[in-house]
Amino acid sequence: MTDRETIYNILRRNENTFVCSGVFLRDHFIKDYAQRISELRAKGHKIDGMKCNEHNHKLFMYKLNVEYLAESLF
Repeated sequence: MTDRETIYNILRRNENTFVCSGVFLRDHFIKDYAQRISELRAKGHKIDGMKCNEHNHKLFMYKLNVEYLAESLF
């Protein structure tokens, strides 16, 4: 599995919830996570980012925005 796929799977598992990038760095040893997220955005995934407010560091948090469309019965 590539780093991009790993990041996508983590964000997908936590859809619509921010994930601290420390997860990518410390747990999965992906040092170029920002580039991989940029590539995912270029492929059309809606990913929001903001400075982490849960920990005392200067890393960012990312969230995959997932929308489910309900199909009409009629």
